[in-house]
Amino acid sequence: FQFTGRTCVATVSPAQEITLAGVARLQPKLVVDGHETIAGRNLEIRFIGAKIYIYLAEIASRDGGKPWLVADLKSLSSASGLDFSQLLDQVRQLSPTGPSPLLKASSAFHPLGQATIAGRTVYAYQGSFAPSDLTKLGLTAGLAKQTADKLRQLGATKEQVTSYVTSDGVALRTIAAIYKGPTLLTMSSNSSSRLARSISVSPPP
Repeated sequence: FQFTGRTCVATVSPAQEITLAGVARLQPKLVVDGHETIAGRNLEIRFIGAKIYIYLAEIASRDGGKPWLVADLKSLSSASGLDFSQLLDQVRQLSPTGPSPLLKASSAFHPLGQATIAGRTVYAYQGSFAPSDLTKLGLTAGLAKQTADKLRQLGATKEQVTSYVTSDGVALRTIAAIYKGPTLLTMSSNSSSRLARSISVSPPP
C-alpha cells in the first residue's frame, strides 16, 4: 500500500513540520520504501525486515562515497527506549484492505458524523486517552507502557485520536493530537490506500 504522513511539532518555534510518503508491504516480510523531510532535510528510507537504511548524501564525502546508514531493530530500540519489535508486530496488524485495529477500541470512541475522503464515504470517530489508557487503543500492554512513559517524558497529559473509517471498517485517515494540558504538543495525520501492484525493496548498494 502507499502511505502519507505529516506531523507538526508545536513545541519548537516556529513549529516544525515532518512529512513522510512511500510504499509498503506488510507480508510475508515487512518492506518500506519512503521519503521523509525533517527541518528541510530530505531523507530516503528503506525498511527491510529488521533493518532500516537511511540515505544521507552529506556523509558520502566522509565515508568513501557511501551515503547510506544502516541500523537494526535492536540498536534502534536501545537508542529510543521503545521496543521496535513490538511496534512492528503492531504495524503488521494494519491493512488498507482489512479492519482497523482501532475497531478493537471502538467502545472508547464516539461518533462525529459522516465525511468524504478521496471520493469515499467515511465515518469519523474520536477518542481521548490519558497515557495510562493507551491499551484502549488496541496496543499491547508492553508497547502501551513504553509509549506512555515516552508521553510522560514530554509532559503529555492526553492523546486525542480521530479516525475516518469506511463502512467495512478500513481506516483511510487517522489524526493524532498530543496535548500537555490545553497546549498542543504535536499533531499527526496519516493516510493509506491499497496499491494494485506488488512492490519489492532491495538493500542499497
